[in-house]
Amino acid sequence: MTPATTIHRLHALFTDPVQRMRVLLVMAFGLAAALTLNFAWTTFVAYGQELDLRLEVNALEYRNLQRLVAGSADYAEQTASLQDFQERLDRDHLVKAASPALSEAMLQNIVNELSSTNGVNLLSMRMLSRTERDGILLLRLMINARAEISAIKDFLLAVESNARLIVFDEMEIRQIGPNERRFYSFNAQLSAVTSQ
Repeated sequence: MTPATTIHRLHALFTDPVQRMRVLLVMAFGLAAALTLNFAWTTFVAYGQELDLRLEVNALEYRNLQRLVAGSADYAEQTASLQDFQERLDRDHLVKAASPALSEAMLQNIVNELSSTNGVNLLSMRMLSRTERDGILLLRLMINARAEISAIKDFLLAVESNARLIVFDEMEIRQIGPNERRFYSFNAQLSAVTSQ
């Protein structure tokens, strides 16, 4: 085929209305097929990207859950350790009994035992009102005693070095009288930590 024949055939296609209609229909179907394929391809690609994103999110959640599961043994161990520490603290360092009234009796017994061990003669002992702060209950005790200064010193050291959390809030040591130089009057307010 020569170029002149090709041009002649193309001219015939566009000048004949039936042939022109066929060419336009083929071009319209071709364009529609191209648009349909383009739409299908972009939809497929977008769906694939959405699936990839979902897969990444699920993988991230899975890794987080794996870390939580792996850390649950550590969490249980730490919880048990903290509970053990709380039990030891309650048992060894707090003045704690089944109720606040029994805790007050326990404090009185501890102070009474420390005073008799160190030669301090307790004349009176009186519980003061309890105070509470942040779940911690402070038991307060007022004592009036009589003893030699060395016995008072030993008593103070015994209370301060006791494993229980007992502290002196106030204290007053006075000579009983001008003629009495051996014994002293000792008044003190003590506080002990307990929990509810």
